[in-house]
Amino acid sequence: TERKGSNPGGRCIVKAPETEPFEGYIKYCPHSKLHGGSSSDSYYSFKACHQPVYEAMTLKLAGMLGLQVPEFYVVQNSPTLKFTYDPSISHPLHETMPLYFVSRLIDPVPPPLDSGNEAQVAALKHDKIYRDILMVSDISNKAQNYRYNPETDRMIYLDLGCSFVNAVE
Repeated sequence: TERKGSNPGGRCIVKAPETEPFEGYIKYCPHSKLHGGSSSDSYYSFKACHQPVYEAMTLKLAGMLGLQVPEFYVVQNSPTLKFTYDPSISHPLHETMPLYFVSRLIDPVPPPLDSGNEAQVAALKHDKIYRDILMVSDISNKAQNYRYNPETDRMIYLDLGCSFVNAVE
């Protein structure tokens, strides 16, 4: 699909050897208004095109702290990586990015709740200390990035972004 958030990407179907195909969301960061190094910098430099690694680190740490996050992957570009598109897609991915972030879609995703839902507010408040430890700032006012799961009385964080900087706007 077309992009849904601030980074390019969209819903996709991931097909990989020795893995059942699954629905996911793929995204990447092609550039930043902030200085992030030139293309001649080391592969390990802190720069926008490495955002998939930073986001994966954030989700890994969030999971270690007990927050519920989707299964995710960092996909490294290679000659064997192939993209195919639905004909309705008018803006395909930049296929030359070194890295892509893919998260498995949670099925079914609980419906969004009113921001005043008491159980959701309590669950968000409970998790705030963990989000603060990780410096995750892209949650509080972005209901599309989380869902409340009434069956577990917990939040599911669909998108935590990159916690290394406050990159909103």
